[in-house]
This record gives sequence, C-alpha cells and structure tokens, in this order.
Amino acid sequence: MCAKKGGKSTTLKNRRLEKLLSPGPAKQCATFSLTYKQVRIVFDPVCDALRAKGIKFLIDHSKSNPPYIRLRNLMGELVDYYGISVEDPKSLVGFKYPDADIDEAGLIPNETFYGYIAPNVVDIMATGTPTDSQ
Repeated sequence: MCAKKGGKSTTLKNRRLEKLLSPGPAKQCATFSLTYKQVRIVFDPVCDALRAKGIKFLIDHSKSNPPYIRLRNLMGELVDYYGISVEDPKSLVGFKYPDADIDEAGLIPNETFYGYIAPNVVDIMATGTPTDSQ
C-alpha cells in the first residue's frame, strides 16, 4: 500500500509488461479491479507500451469491456491478457489465471477475493491506497 500518486499503477504496468513478454508458464494473465474504469488505469498503458515496442496483437479487444488481447511474447509463445472487473463476482466462475494483478485490492469485498479470485490465481500482486480508517 502507498499513498495516492505513489506509483502503484505504474508498478503494476511494468510488472505486467515483464510477465507478458518473458518466457514462462503464465500464458493467461489478468488485471483485476473493482470496475472496468479502474481496470483500464493499468490495462490501457500496458497495451500502449506493447504497441510502442512493436508487439502485434493477434486478437485485439483492448477497447471493449471486458478488455482482452492475445499476443506472442518474445519467445513466440501465445499469451492472453484480460482486464477483469469484479462488479459481478459470479462472472468470475470458471476462469483460472497463473498470474494476476489487483489494482485497489482493498476496495474488493473479502467474499469476492476469497471466494472467486484467490482460489483461481497462482501468483497475485495486489496494490491499494490506504483510507483514513487504515
């Protein structure tokens, strides 16, 4: 946790770029947040940075909700990247992600995190902004 404008979203963006482009087991990954508007704070800059590096998307639904792209990493492996809102937790059933980021994790209800996200993700990096009550 760190204060507003503390670099949380940039940290998640950089982590996601590294994970998307590196060889390894995480061939499906996601960024979760409370709303699609919040998801886009990380998802859109990741897509912009990939385009700036000349990475072509094999499937590009980056401007729709839910956002999704498919690309080949630097080793030629297929990678799927999803932006996921937890507004409707039941929509999360059935998805498994080896790697995920959660932006503003403290805003996600415990029931949603422990009931739908945690059982389906192997490696999670969560960030958030403390509130006055913390």
